[in-house]
Amino acid sequence: MVSENQDKLQQVEERSIAANLNNRIRHSEGVPVYITDAHDVTLDLMLRHGVDLEQVFNINQLSQNMDDLKFWFSPDKSVKASDSPVIFLLLNRNTVSNNVMKIINASYVKTYYQDANYKYKGITERDPEAIRNQIREQYQQNFSAAASLDSFRERIQASVNQPPISTGFTKLDSILNGGLHEGIISVGAITSLGKTTFCMQIADHIAESGHDVMIFSLEMSKNELISKSISRITYETVKRKNLSVSLAKTQLGITDGCRYQRYNSEEKKLIDESIEEYKNNVAQHLYIYESVADMTVKQIGNIIEDHYNRNNEYPIVIIDYLQLLQHEDKYINSNDKLRTDVNITSLKRISRKYRIPIIAISSFNRSSYNSDNISLAAFKESGGIEYSSDIIITLQQASERPIIRSELTEKIIKLSVLKNRQGKKDEDLELIYQPAFNYYEEG
Repeated sequence: MVSENQDKLQQVEERSIAANLNNRIRHSEGVPVYITDAHDVTLDLMLRHGVDLEQVFNINQLSQNMDDLKFWFSPDKSVKASDSPVIFLLLNRNTVSNNVMKIINASYVKTYYQDANYKYKGITERDPEAIRNQIREQYQQNFSAAASLDSFRERIQASVNQPPISTGFTKLDSILNGGLHEGIISVGAITSLGKTTFCMQIADHIAESGHDVMIFSLEMSKNELISKSISRITYETVKRKNLSVSLAKTQLGITDGCRYQRYNSEEKKLIDESIEEYKNNVAQHLYIYESVADMTVKQIGNIIEDHYNRNNEYPIVIIDYLQLLQHEDKYINSNDKLRTDVNITSLKRISRKYRIPIIAISSFNRSSYNSDNISLAAFKESGGIEYSSDIIITLQQASERPIIRSELTEKIIKLSVLKNRQGKKDEDLELIYQPAFNYYEEG
């Protein structure tokens, strides 16, 4: 009878260990790697209790070949393949040689230690049923939904001071339930239709309202983005003052010094005033990071964290554009679809962690360039985008017409919200787009 009770207690305790490991795995970043010194309980945990582990090593066997150990824990080998792998050592670290521990501790790995003789603290009863009840109670306190209610309430209370962030487009804000919320907002269109311009205008509006905005530009230079904004301001100014459209300047008209020398005093004054307006109202809350095909999600996360440490504020983030984001792992990086899926999932994790909107600009696949009905399938490498995005917005040209008093033309753009977790979906609205002056307005 005593032996039977001990067996039952061991089973209960093993299930508790399994639940604890699985909980840590679910809340960790990257692929867990489980290292055991081959105690009897370890493989039972996998076979009988379903602990979800990617790799299993016997620490004693691995220790016999130091080259193998160094291989697995070197920065450029398989353990480093995930963003932030977690090593679980279900063993007493005193049983591991100092040489092994030096290699493990020197690796770029988050490590948890847990004694193989795992015991719940505070259990004093000897009756098996009483012990089971105490273990069950502690398990519920640690892992049930009830354990999250306090943080759930705190999150709701904190959101009182975090209203939706306006995009600057009234009708779009209405569709998005007030504006931008925490989550991934994917914006897609064919090439050269103004995806970057549209998102830059939103970024400038958000920055002007006093929120920090961080743009990771993987294609255009910082000066190109700045000149887009100043060009738009020149157009907004002449429109507001009812001046001739010919006074407004294109992006090249802003940056070409030779042209500037030929401008009359009125044109130079407009440019100078637009630069000053941009400096005073927008630029102080706008942070632009250039990259030449080497930016990764992990780097973005580090930059966001550093920004918070310096400014005490998490920024709204814009990625331009998603398909150009890289990954540290060579295998993942060699597969466009896999890389996009992994990166969008990692961006979603960052959005949840810092409770910020992340706008990810995305290209379309070529088969959708001439399509009249854009769907979720239009997104290049679309699997991860479709499932991980909280909001999916597409831009599609509907028609084109001349700008009044000008030889230039403006485009009528159909904006479609194909997915929206927290608001309306399958909604369309009309935008008027002046490509020459990098300007959008609602029709």
